[in-house]
Amino acid sequence: MMGGRLHEWLVSVEQAWIGWSLAPPERVLAAAPWRPDAPAAYCRRCGGSVGDGEQTPEGCGSCRGHSVLTDRVVRLSAYCEPMRGWVRAIKYRCWAEMADSLGHRLGAVLASAMRDDACFDARGAIVVPMPMPWQRRLYRGIDHAGIIAEAAAAVLRVRVHQVLTVSNGPPQVSLSASRRSRRAVRIRLRAGSPRLEGVAVVLIDDVRTSGGSLNAAARLLQRLGPRRIVAGVLAVTDGPSRRDRDDLPSFTSGH
Repeated sequence: MMGGRLHEWLVSVEQAWIGWSLAPPERVLAAAPWRPDAPAAYCRRCGGSVGDGEQTPEGCGSCRGHSVLTDRVVRLSAYCEPMRGWVRAIKYRCWAEMADSLGHRLGAVLASAMRDDACFDARGAIVVPMPMPWQRRLYRGIDHAGIIAEAAAAVLRVRVHQVLTVSNGPPQVSLSASRRSRRAVRIRLRAGSPRLEGVAVVLIDDVRTSGGSLNAAARLLQRLGPRRIVAGVLAVTDGPSRRDRDDLPSFTSGH
């Protein structure tokens, strides 16, 4: 009970004190040369960027043969500009309005994915945000994954459930890939989490980097018996090989 009251208090503080410190998101989004990626632009299994013919039912070159415990990844874009700047402003400048706007767009993309995937049905679905330590939420003044999750859930017309919790530690951005994997063990199920048999779970985060934290969360959620776990993220960080290929000059024939 104490943990639940503390969470409610923190949410109320965020809602009361986070204000319009940056430009209106709708104006920024309308002016930016950016649109959500088409589903064919990224791997359904890991969310990494792919080209024509790079994806198979077993995934893409980045994830094929690797453990991915979510059933599907749905994203808005790769983690590059302008999305990178927006995410950083959400996390470090408390741009809650942009988190809400991008969360609504993620919800619309998730809704479209549900319509196209017979195994991914919104009926009886729930949205679960990736957890943030309460100390970091208090320090930063924002629970960005929570705001994104609430906005996406509003579009999907489903409820948000705080099923996961995490102990405090260094921010993921400061950790190497191996240390991110060790960080993932700090994620836990909340005491008294309900069973989720037959339920589709939409697991929300801002950025998928190595996938270690999402895998850890999915592994815990699987204990509750959900029918399907889909990760919904604003952006996915492409691996070095993908970025190197994208940086290569293109050559076309002609005079």
